[in-house]
Amino acid sequence: MLTLPPPKQRTQRSIEGGGGLHHGSTTKSKLQRERKKKSQSPLDSHIVQFTEQDLMDIDLQDIVMAGSPLHWTKHRRLMEKLIAHKFKLNTPNMNEDTPLHVMVKRNRLRCVITLLCSGARVNVQNKFGNTPLHHAVKIDEITLTQTLIVFDADIDILNKAKESARHLAAKESPFSAQILFVLSALGAKRCSNEQKNCNAGCREGGDFDGKWSPVLIELTKQYESLFQNIKNQKFFEEEMKKDAKEYQSSNQNVNLLALDGGGIKGLVTVQVMIELQKYLKRPIIDYFQWIAGTSTGSFIVVFLVTGTPLSQIRNIYMQFKDKVFVGERPYDAEPLEKLIKEIIGSELRMEDLRTNYHKMVMIPAGLIDRKPMKLHLFRSYESHYELLKIPDFDRGFSRQPSRDQLVWQACRASGSAPTYFKTFGPFIDGGLIACNPTLDAMTEIEFRNIALREVGRESECQKLRFVLSLGTGQQQTEESKAIDIGAYSLRLTEINNQIRYIYQMASLLLNEICNTDNHIVNRAEAFCSATNILYFRINPMFDKLIELDETLDFKIVNALWETKRF
Repeated sequence: MLTLPPPKQRTQRSIEGGGGLHHGSTTKSKLQRERKKKSQSPLDSHIVQFTEQDLMDIDLQDIVMAGSPLHWTKHRRLMEKLIAHKFKLNTPNMNEDTPLHVMVKRNRLRCVITLLCSGARVNVQNKFGNTPLHHAVKIDEITLTQTLIVFDADIDILNKAKESARHLAAKESPFSAQILFVLSALGAKRCSNEQKNCNAGCREGGDFDGKWSPVLIELTKQYESLFQNIKNQKFFEEEMKKDAKEYQSSNQNVNLLALDGGGIKGLVTVQVMIELQKYLKRPIIDYFQWIAGTSTGSFIVVFLVTGTPLSQIRNIYMQFKDKVFVGERPYDAEPLEKLIKEIIGSELRMEDLRTNYHKMVMIPAGLIDRKPMKLHLFRSYESHYELLKIPDFDRGFSRQPSRDQLVWQACRASGSAPTYFKTFGPFIDGGLIACNPTLDAMTEIEFRNIALREVGRESECQKLRFVLSLGTGQQQTEESKAIDIGAYSLRLTEINNQIRYIYQMASLLLNEICNTDNHIVNRAEAFCSATNILYFRINPMFDKLIELDETLDFKIVNALWETKRF
């Protein structure tokens, strides 16, 4: 048995035969208390089998401060293993630091994200009153600061020295100006008059809010203007204050939630809803009877409808990226399919979303076994075709499932992004034909009402009152060299120009196919204006968009922080 000697006789851990680690408390007195509770907490005496790699992933410098193995972990792999064994996430060490404090101090971003996604408390203070955010600012780490803010760190908590994160950021360091902007852009308060050693970045009446790119500062002003616009809409406020009884008594008046496609950028959509949720009395999904989602939006829709909390959906996406986007493109879809089934089950059908959860759900996909490609909708309700007894398939082609489709298969079909995943039978990613599904959903509601009137069921018609369309982020319009189509040539001397031409043309076509804004939004706005429907489009503007299959944590965290500024 290999025994790790306790520092000053205050802690003890044993690793048996290179393979066992006792899961218990940290100090001698705590060990005694835990032994008394053994019958109540069997996990406290649980032994975790450790491999040689696990032992190498332990940071010996942190063991001297006691705590739990979560404090000593150097890599995410071991942290996930320990969390799976139910080690407590917020156990303090001798400095009253939680594992999150220690991971921030050690600048272990992946471990920090793993802890936060697993439910670690972000605002715990140690014996000096410091939160993990204080530590992130002290070590001059921009991404860690953004990460903690994204997960709702309180940016105004004071430590025992009466220092806020903003006060610490105002001190000169290589990245202090950028960190100060990260905090001030989210409304971090300045110091009171009683606080000493302040400067223009933190003192009351100061005029310095940090530095970032001029583009981001301009975007911040646009965000403030747009969000104020939304909050000032009387109807928006009234609609969001309604309780469940009011909705049940007005089944004929319905609201629509439409979510764009965009791969891992679905995290942006989720973050927008997390921020909106803070202004609502009930879960955001309760305010909408009709829900449409394309590609990544279909996953979010299904998770929401089946009761998955927004914070958990964000955690799913943060973990899913490293399990799904592995190796070369096209990626193996099996991990993606397995993930969906684990969350919603493998037997749930589209019609169950109506009968069990009382939601009218629409998921678009493209049928590519014909020319031209055809929009196919997986529905949880009777379509206008079914109501009118009209065949919903082209002559010469077999019928494709809709209400009877398994939900995980509908999501898989809608999320079959070309070059990222293989097609799913005759289906291809819905983003190629309805990346922003708002107009298609409004058309569905209108056609269904027409069919209901036609078959004498006018009492079931529904009046659309409010549309909320959420995007996955957009980039400001930038200059591009005009393509000279007439200059195309096969001459060898022009080969470089031709390659550039082909690339530019392909990029132009792809951008337009996947476009979710500009004229797409204008059409939806006009439709709503003509029919007296309140329409809101929220799609954060970024300095630079992340890729659909982005896995780098610092890029994703930055995108979520920019979204939170909204």
